[in-house]
Amino acid sequence: MNLNVVVVGTGAFAHTHAKAIARQPRLRLAGFVGSRPGSADEIAGEYRTKSYPDLAAALLDEGIHGVIVATPHASHVQIGVAGIAAGKSVLVEKPLATTVVGCDQLVAAAIAGPGRGMVGHLMRWSPAHQQARALIASGTIGIPVSAEGRRYIDWQSAERRLWQKSADAGGGMWQIQGVHIVDQLSWLLDARAQSAVGLTQTRFHKEQDADDFGSALLNFGEISGRINIAGTRGRMQPQVYAEVLGTEGMLRVSHRGLLDVDVGAGWSNALEPTDVDHWTAMLDAELGAFAVLIETGRVDTPFEYGRYVASVVEAISRSQQSGAWETVR
Repeated sequence: MNLNVVVVGTGAFAHTHAKAIARQPRLRLAGFVGSRPGSADEIAGEYRTKSYPDLAAALLDEGIHGVIVATPHASHVQIGVAGIAAGKSVLVEKPLATTVVGCDQLVAAAIAGPGRGMVGHLMRWSPAHQQARALIASGTIGIPVSAEGRRYIDWQSAERRLWQKSADAGGGMWQIQGVHIVDQLSWLLDARAQSAVGLTQTRFHKEQDADDFGSALLNFGEISGRINIAGTRGRMQPQVYAEVLGTEGMLRVSHRGLLDVDVGAGWSNALEPTDVDHWTAMLDAELGAFAVLIETGRVDTPFEYGRYVASVVEAISRSQQSGAWETVR
């Protein structure tokens, strides 16, 4: 039986999901919901599927099994809660919500049902990250001591949508990129941050109110974490990777297909080849997990995990004001 999925949103990631759904043997793209007049009609025509006039119409369709929320971050709570209340399985793209309070609403909705939910944190599905986690768990680099995640990218301000430059809409580097690193480090280390201290600032693009720079320290118990993010003006090559230092060596990993290990003789490539590019592999694995959620209710990235990631970012934001370590609540 086909599992019919509707995508809410008509931006770049709606296209990404539509193409990924087409590669899934169990999923079928059943239509789109847009927030702007005509936007759903346009993208639905491109993929030869249905456009719904609004979210309510899609949720009333008994033939829809799953809903993918690929909209501006501040809208995630309303759409996700409605989808679960309608009995659909819901995949909410990261971040789950822009506040812990919003995450709590989604967690409560998933508990109450009748629908089920998962959050779209992609890093765990990267072949490079899966191999890196296995190396860490096997003791290749000894006992982890510290970990750092870095994302320096060209912000491409002129090409960004207005909501991505707005703090109220959930834009900025922490919500768009920083959450990826929190997820990345937490999954690689198989640990959760207990407290955090850091900065969230606008340093490169003063014309926007959303942040474009951040630096933070995380306390993972016996392991120290560090995050550095920047949305620059494109005057350097992007740096997108994580490093884990252990008592016997270190490794560097990126979802773009990098896995290097140094256990005393310098960096060497430890990446096992894959038949598909890493970006495609991540998306396909995530959509495969969504199919499993729809069919069985089993979920790898529940809303509760999305709440944890949001709570780390919120602790960093609080520390910007307090100047002190803040507990991840």
